[in-house]
Amino acid sequence: MHECFRAGGHLVRTGLSRFACRGGAHFAPGRGKGAHPHPETIAPEKGRPARFQKPRARPLAGPVVCCPGLPGRSRRRMDAKLTTDIPVALVTGGARGIGRSIAEQLADDGFGLVINYARSEADATELAERLAARTTTMAVQADVSDRAAVQGMADSVRDRFGRLDVLVNNAGVTMAGDWRSLDPAEWRRTLDVNLTGSFNCIQAFTPLLRKAGVGRIVNIGSTYADIGGAPIAAYSAAKSGIDSLTKVFAKELAPDILVNCVAPGNIDTEMTRSAGEDFVQTIIEQTPLRRLGAAVEVAKSVAFLVSDAAGFITGQTLVIDGGHSLR
Repeated sequence: MHECFRAGGHLVRTGLSRFACRGGAHFAPGRGKGAHPHPETIAPEKGRPARFQKPRARPLAGPVVCCPGLPGRSRRRMDAKLTTDIPVALVTGGARGIGRSIAEQLADDGFGLVINYARSEADATELAERLAARTTTMAVQADVSDRAAVQGMADSVRDRFGRLDVLVNNAGVTMAGDWRSLDPAEWRRTLDVNLTGSFNCIQAFTPLLRKAGVGRIVNIGSTYADIGGAPIAAYSAAKSGIDSLTKVFAKELAPDILVNCVAPGNIDTEMTRSAGEDFVQTIIEQTPLRRLGAAVEVAKSVAFLVSDAAGFITGQTLVIDGGHSLR
């Protein structure tokens, strides 16, 4: 059982698009006047309040935040920012694949969640709604390669929660193809999302993470940063950059923030399966444990690195690949 209320407050600097309450908060920092309504997110539903049945032409005053189990005073409509005593984690690219499993694991571990997505709106909304039965959730749209959008997301998290304890830089894209014919735009896009996107988030969220006491950053890398991937030159290069970024910021942000990296190998996700059964079978044969990894195994590794048990670990990369990189 949960209730929703609309937290009051001002619009984020970059503007806000249409908000919808579907079990978790849902909003999209836009670009000022360019922000636009998303009427498709407010489909008529039986038994829903009339105010959510019709799209409105103007932006709402603030995101809708879902707060199960909070005291009655926190369930009513409020004009102040949401206050919470539970730690809050943000997972970029948290709507699908590995990011989704990480979000689910952190919810199980008692974190309030901010689920970032770029295009997977339906998946993010469904996840926020489902996890709202366990914790406070908020879904926010932002392209992490866009510095202004990331700052808008950081401002919104600050305004709604007043804190951030964990940042998981998971958002990423892969452009496969022969390097000889690789489109320069695809090269830039891969580096912009995977590498620059992580830097943008670290830069924007560090002030909030410092307030956490000992904040945690976990970057999602890849074993291909070390072993290389012939058809994914840009991706491999970007993930190598993530390794370096992890070490640099482990030094720069100590002792206030611990920064580590989880490097998955070949994980059983939609992206991996899309490469074809022959590719999957070859990878399995090359892996000492003779299987693909499970997304939940990556998620549990992240959960370990943000736990008290990892309080003396920083600047390290934890490889989750079943021994594949040993070949």
